[in-house]
Amino acid sequence: MSESEKAERAAYQAKRKKMLTIFLAVLLALSVLTATMAAVFLNLDAETYVYFQEEGTALYHAYLNDNEYYEEDYLNGDHAYVSSLIHHMDAAFTYRLDMAVEDVTFRYRYQVDAQLAVLDKDSGAAIYNPVETLLGPTQETFTGKTLLISPKVEIDYARYNGEAKDFIDHYDLSGVSAVLNVTMYVDVVGVSEAFASDSEGQYTIQVQIPLNQDILKPQTTSTIPTGPQKILANANTHKTVFKILAIVFGVLDGLGIAATIVFTIKTRDVHIDYTRKVQKLVSNYKSFIQKINNPFDQTGYQVLCVDTFNEMLELRDTLQIPILMYENEDKTCTRFMIPGGSQLLYTFEIKVENYDQLYAGPAAEIAEEPATEPAAEIEAEEPTPFEEEA
Repeated sequence: MSESEKAERAAYQAKRKKMLTIFLAVLLALSVLTATMAAVFLNLDAETYVYFQEEGTALYHAYLNDNEYYEEDYLNGDHAYVSSLIHHMDAAFTYRLDMAVEDVTFRYRYQVDAQLAVLDKDSGAAIYNPVETLLGPTQETFTGKTLLISPKVEIDYARYNGEAKDFIDHYDLSGVSAVLNVTMYVDVVGVSEAFASDSEGQYTIQVQIPLNQDILKPQTTSTIPTGPQKILANANTHKTVFKILAIVFGVLDGLGIAATIVFTIKTRDVHIDYTRKVQKLVSNYKSFIQKINNPFDQTGYQVLCVDTFNEMLELRDTLQIPILMYENEDKTCTRFMIPGGSQLLYTFEIKVENYDQLYAGPAAEIAEEPATEPAAEIEAEEPTPFEEEA
């Protein structure tokens, strides 16, 4: 092979390698963009929530009649009360709702009722239970992040306690209990563009005050859930954009892969096919092959050509001799050899398709004697784009 032919081959392979590098860089960029857009879309497409927290409390006090034991005007909820000392009571209710988003419009309604209940102790069923509204109903609207409702009512304990006693005494009842339930009812609707649907809640906060007892200790209860709550958020309006981008980049990536495959196949020449075949064989059987840097002197050897490299492996296993590998300086032919006993030399060759045309004369560089049988060759292909340009 002439120096000009070597230079032409080197230039072609360098140009092809550069083009493949560009193709692969573009494919990598498209793959990253596709994965990024898909990940963003999947994240936006997943159900998301707006979190909020509610609290409900009730604080009460007992205001005392004049007496010689207590200096205070009233006692707070930490105490038990002597019923005969109570003049009246009050209850301060608090409902608080904290949203994680701003500008929520709250429509809410609340009222406070007092229910005197005379109950059968065995069954818990009410015998007498009139209801009186102490406050409301009140309806209001508020826009913001935090809703706070905090009404306060005064409770005429003496009147309710006297009414319960009169009812029990009038009917000479036994096995009964009496209680005054002071309850705040809260209905809240939260409206926001961030919500998939309106947030709604109906709750009660209650103070239970025992009646017809010498000593009493009120109790508070609430139906408001504790801890963080959540409501489904509106679907992100930008997710469709990321979905389309993921599809577009994915299609471009697929087309790029197809174009790279076509380019790789169409730009192969006989030298590239030869190199690929040698590299594949050496890669697969590296541990069995010993590369040498100078031609093997075949003088005195009978050269025996084999058809496949597998036969060389079988001979290697039988003779326990490494397979020698020599590639000519032009990198157009590689010979694998096993020197055996009785001056036998087993050989297998891989060479470029047009090897015989390149070396039509008697001076084949790779060996001193021409091979007696044809070696494995690579099928010819159509002219490549770079060859056509040349």
